[in-house]
Amino acid sequence: MNKRCHFIVLTFFLAFLTFAENAWSKEKFFEVFLGGGGGYEYYKMTSASATAIQKSIGPDCVSLNCIKPDEISGSGGLWRFFGGVRLGLMGLGIDYRQSYLEGPVNWGQLMGDFWILLPIPIVKPFIKIGVGFIHLKVKGIELAGTKKDGDLVKGFGFRGGAGLLVKIIRWLSLGATCEVAGTYFREDTDTTWGYAIDATAHIIFHI
Repeated sequence: MNKRCHFIVLTFFLAFLTFAENAWSKEKFFEVFLGGGGGYEYYKMTSASATAIQKSIGPDCVSLNCIKPDEISGSGGLWRFFGGVRLGLMGLGIDYRQSYLEGPVNWGQLMGDFWILLPIPIVKPFIKIGVGFIHLKVKGIELAGTKKDGDLVKGFGFRGGAGLLVKIIRWLSLGATCEVAGTYFREDTDTTWGYAIDATAHIIFHI
C-alpha cells in the first residue's frame, strides 16, 4: 500500500514538473502582470527622542512592545497588490502594501520595484530591489512628523529581497518572497528610522 502511495505521489510530482516546465517554455518575451497576496511583517524603529516616547508612554511601555525607551517594535499581517511589465528576465513594477500590526504603528508602503529572474527551469528564483514612499499611522507615541496621537507621518523607504516563482499554467503563477525594508522619516530636526522584515506568498496573473 505504501509503495502504491509513493508511486502515485511521485507520478503527480513528475507530472507537475513537466507541466510547469511547459508553462515556462511558452512564456512571451514581453508581458504585463498583476498580482496580490499577504503574509507576515516584523518592524522596529526609533522614536523622535527618548524623552518624547517616555513622556507619551510612561509606565505602559512594556505593554506596547518597547524594546528600549527610544525604540518600538511590533509584528502582524499585511496584504499587497502589485503590477508591472516583464522584458525577458527583467521586470519593473509598482507594489503597494498595507500592514496591520500589533503595537503602536500601522503603515502603508508604495514602492517601485526592479527585479531579475534567474535562468533556472521550472522554479524561478528571483532577486528584487525597491524604493518609494511610506505613510505611517501612529497611536500613543510621538514620532518625527507627528503633531498628536493618531497623526499620519509620511516618509521614505527602500527594500531588497529574494523569492521563488512557479508557473502553474501560461497565465498563472504562485510565489513567495522574503524582503528587508529600511524606513526614514524627518520633521525639522527630528528623525525616525527603522527596518521591517516581510515574508509573503502571492499569486500572479500573466497577461
